[in-house]
Amino acid sequence: MKKITILTLLLCIIPLIAIGNEIPAPFAKAKELALKATPNAEGNYLLVFEGSDASYYFYLLGYIPGKQIIGVGKLESKDVIVAEYHEATKEFSFWVNGYRYMDVDKTRVIEFAFKVFRELVARKLI
Repeated sequence: MKKITILTLLLCIIPLIAIGNEIPAPFAKAKELALKATPNAEGNYLLVFEGSDASYYFYLLGYIPGKQIIGVGKLESKDVIVAEYHEATKEFSFWVNGYRYMDVDKTRVIEFAFKVFRELVARKLI
């Protein structure tokens, strides 16, 4: 319980710090974890967490080296949402059910990525 409380506190504070850093914290962690996976045929690194406990869950952490894109995603309700950070341009985007939205608030994208990590920790997947 103490570990979760400290982690939650850190996850609330870090978005404020992350906005000024090179790679925002949740995306840096997603890249670090994804790079531990075996690359697929295209050379992309993807970690998928899928299963069920009280309900079905699906999470995705990915890194596409050729495009320098880091992604953090999840199945939410019936929507697949992926938050992206583009390392080369330092831009953020959201994918929702196959549609990309580029004109998004970076704070909202970072907060979504942190939400995914909080859920991964709560489910003890990472």
